[in-house]
Amino acid sequence: MKILPIKLCLLLLIVFGCAPTQDKTEITEKLERTYCHEISVFVDELEKKYGTAAKDSSWKQLEILRTQLIGSKIDDFEFVDVNGDSIKTKNFDTPLFFEATASWCKPCVASIPAINQLSETYKDSIKFILITHDTGERAKTFAANFNKNVIIIPSKNPVNPTDLVKIEAGGFKHLFPFPTTYFINKDKTIVDIKTGGSVSGTHIIENDTFIVSEKEAFESNLAMLSEGIEQIAK
Repeated sequence: MKILPIKLCLLLLIVFGCAPTQDKTEITEKLERTYCHEISVFVDELEKKYGTAAKDSSWKQLEILRTQLIGSKIDDFEFVDVNGDSIKTKNFDTPLFFEATASWCKPCVASIPAINQLSETYKDSIKFILITHDTGERAKTFAANFNKNVIIIPSKNPVNPTDLVKIEAGGFKHLFPFPTTYFINKDKTIVDIKTGGSVSGTHIIENDTFIVSEKEAFESNLAMLSEGIEQIAK
């Protein structure tokens, strides 16, 4: 067996980057370059092209969606957290660490220690919001794993995780795999999107067996999320 180096522990990690184009008037761009608009356009085009097979074809198109979303503004989402409190994104004047997660997702659970550490480090300068695929009591149970600096938003309605839209809450629709983190600056602009994480255990990759310790998984997840935070904590 081989011991997987820390730098290679970012299993399932997807990292891309691209700047948005600007070929319309400033007013039109402000109206269109929003998260909800980009999601709506992406879903419409996917459904027109693939019909009922859209959800099965979306995986091939996620790099395109990520490119479209980076540089867009998040909408004025209004959520209700697991405690029943209203959470409005427009009320925050700090950068946002915005993650789509789920209690049944192994990389999501493995990233909890890193999120707790980062949310403590940046508690005065960044707001940490996690929207979970879970609903009701299951969401509350999942929320107990995080510290008080992390806001947990449950999904509004149960959604099949294999559907095209995997989370829907407060106007927010999530299409990427779990976990996916949106790094949003204080101007409410998405500057980076990172998907995936490192999980401890034995993994077989291309016929090679690798062992990832809990420490290595933690350090890899911490490094990946820290890289995104550095872009919005400036």
